[in-house]
Amino acid sequence: MTNQSSANQNQSNQTFKEAAMLILKQVKEECIEDKEKALEIVSRDESVAKVIEWYENVPPHHLPDSEIMVIHNVEALVNISFSEASEVQAMSIELKGDVDEFFLEHPVSLNKFQNLEYLQVKNAPQAPFCLAGLNYLKTLKFHFIYDLVALPQSLDTLSQLEHLFIEGANKITHIPEGIYSLTKLKTLVFSGLNKIKSIPDELGNLRALTTLEISTCGIDIPDSIQELSSFQDLRISNYWAYTPYQAIYQLKQLTTLGINIDESSQFEGIANLSNLKVLEVSGKNSQEALGELPQLEGLILNQYNAPHYPEVLGRLKKLKALKIGSNYELVNAPDFIPELLHLKYLEIRGCDKLESFSSSYQKMKGLELIEIFYNKLVTEIPPHLKHLQEVIRLKTR
Repeated sequence: MTNQSSANQNQSNQTFKEAAMLILKQVKEECIEDKEKALEIVSRDESVAKVIEWYENVPPHHLPDSEIMVIHNVEALVNISFSEASEVQAMSIELKGDVDEFFLEHPVSLNKFQNLEYLQVKNAPQAPFCLAGLNYLKTLKFHFIYDLVALPQSLDTLSQLEHLFIEGANKITHIPEGIYSLTKLKTLVFSGLNKIKSIPDELGNLRALTTLEISTCGIDIPDSIQELSSFQDLRISNYWAYTPYQAIYQLKQLTTLGINIDESSQFEGIANLSNLKVLEVSGKNSQEALGELPQLEGLILNQYNAPHYPEVLGRLKKLKALKIGSNYELVNAPDFIPELLHLKYLEIRGCDKLESFSSSYQKMKGLELIEIFYNKLVTEIPPHLKHLQEVIRLKTR
């Protein structure tokens, strides 16, 4: 390939990437707008809010009430005086352009930012700085670092760190095992770590951990997860990788769980989760076992490609919020839904064969919001939902 052809190809790739990012941004903005509208309508309730916010969820983190200093080049990091740096509590490093070779060989120490509590690192090929000395850092976010090839030095020295996010790290091949010695960690988020294959058993050392999110990753999760007795919120979307279901079902203090189910047997033991309030399940297998969780207040069912849902779901009398999505075999709206007398919020989305709601839906009352979004054949409010038309939001493709 000639230099000119290579340049044209690179330009084409960049244009495609920018176009894709723009589309993703627009979709995300629409989802956030939908979420905010729903939260305005539905009365405040923790379980209902979790269901509505599920796909735009922001895990717990600490952000001080101060201005965020934004850094665009390494030279700016170097030139900030010690007195100015000592005043900074929140910082976002968003390097643009190539980094001088000198700084790659001699990373810049951030220890002059002695009072820094929040640090966000946005996408760049390199992170030429050292984290040692950030003794008050509580939140560290690597935010969609698609091009970053290695995490910065001394990540494992952040003894006061409580919230760690590593998102969109497509090229990173190694995560320092020392992070599993950060015993004050409360939140750990791994997203898009395509080259990381497993989490070590040392995960069980993080006894203060209350929130773990693993999404769009093929990461094996260790059985030692059952040792995390403080766990409250666990969300796993790890494709084909190993998920220790039986170990997870020993976490009796869990209040929020998101999992993929590939086989019905993977539900065995889920009834042990007696404190579970909100559950998200993605998978095509029978969901009969969910009837053993009568305390559930929020439920999200995705990709269950079957024309009917189990009748036992009607036993979930405490359900306040329900989402059903991407069921491409569903023709008639589920019969169990009208049995849920405490339901406040209902969303049915992306069910392209859905065409009718039975007369049993006429007895439904008390709903504060029904969202019927992007179901190909539902282009107007169904007849048996007309009595609820004031609380229905309908969107078509």
